[in-house]
Amino acid sequence: MDSHIRDASDRTELTPAQERVIAALVQFVRENGYQPSMEELARKMGLNPSGVHHHLRGIALSGWIGLTGVSRSIIIPADVMEMFGENSE
Repeated sequence: MDSHIRDASDRTELTPAQERVIAALVQFVRENGYQPSMEELARKMGLNPSGVHHHLRGIALSGWIGLTGVSRSIIIPADVMEMFGENSE
């Protein structure tokens, strides 16, 4: 699927909505120790799963994360985990 993670300097800017999705994704991983399903992330954000999927595809196309097409296997680079971690808000 979209596993083309870019170097930090090559990533395109995120929209505010994409920033909220990636922050929720990182928070879920930090709290639970594993990747959320689309349904879990949607529930956490109060969105529908297709809306979350749309945002995740945009985030992946921007080079911030990688999508493998396998459930619970979103690739989040360490610098993104750090950037959107607990102290980012």
